[in-house]
Amino acid sequence: MDGPGSQQQHALDETAGWPRISDYWPDTPDTPGTPGGDSDEPYPRPETRRKPRHLALIAGVAGVVVLIVVTGVVLLRMATTSDRTPAAAPNPEIVVPSPSAPVSIEPAPVSPSATTPSAAASQAPLSPPPAPSSPAATSKPPSGPAFPAATFVLAGGMRELNVTVGRPPTNGIARVSTPGDSSVTPDATLKGTTLTLTTKENDQEGEAVVDVMLDERIAWTIKTVHGVRRATFTMAEGKVGGFDLQGGANSFEMTLPRQDAEIPLRMSGGVNSWKIRTEGSFPVKLIVAKGIGESNLNGRRDQDLAPGDTRQSDGDDSSGGLKIDAVGGVGTLEVKPL
Repeated sequence: MDGPGSQQQHALDETAGWPRISDYWPDTPDTPGTPGGDSDEPYPRPETRRKPRHLALIAGVAGVVVLIVVTGVVLLRMATTSDRTPAAAPNPEIVVPSPSAPVSIEPAPVSPSATTPSAAASQAPLSPPPAPSSPAATSKPPSGPAFPAATFVLAGGMRELNVTVGRPPTNGIARVSTPGDSSVTPDATLKGTTLTLTTKENDQEGEAVVDVMLDERIAWTIKTVHGVRRATFTMAEGKVGGFDLQGGANSFEMTLPRQDAEIPLRMSGGVNSWKIRTEGSFPVKLIVAKGIGESNLNGRRDQDLAPGDTRQSDGDDSSGGLKIDAVGGVGTLEVKPL
């Protein structure tokens, strides 16, 4: 009976002819640190290079500087944007200068010795006279108005005209301006003593409004050759030569000064509402050529005045009064003190 050793040997002999399974396994490289490898050393970790400390410090400082600069630019842009206000539309303004006035020349002072020729001939000057510290001839700006009387002509179209009196800048005779959104641009030209106002349409969408300030020292005659929806003439602080209203209007409003000379008002263009305020109670003379629906002259009321009718109203003797020639039709006319 065979023992265990003989049985084991017999089994080995039987399997000696079998193929080895390892011959059919895929080749695998020997992995360090694993069984079957050529070396028992552990798998080396990848080598990491440390940046030099000074390079890291420079990079950090540069990053901080860039961050500060970017933050400052952002904050500055936010501040300027928040403080920025919308730009207002330009407000056209024209100052009509005074025409050139004669220059005033002061004569040089005359020395007493120059008036006695004998003394000047007998005594020669010891030294040349000193140079004057200031020029002998000096020019003075004109202190008065450019001229005593002038005419203002409305020749341009607009919806509203506002005329006042005052002292325009730079001793000018007039200042013409409009609101920033006015749909017309004004232009003023001076020829002799006649100031003509014209207008031109622009791209603005506001009302066609023009404001005019005339020199209060000049006696102005107002002439309209173009119609206007509403016109106001606030002239109680100035001087008035008269009115020639050829252009029609829906509304005329006037404030007139007390003066010795009579103020003539001729209206031929037609007006719906005509209000006149006077600096005191003025005597009034009214001549109707076409018709007036209703009139009120210092409290005296009349209706349906026909062509050829006349009316009068008493007033202060200290005023030259008003003479109203209503050539065109008038809806309502009112004259009363301020």
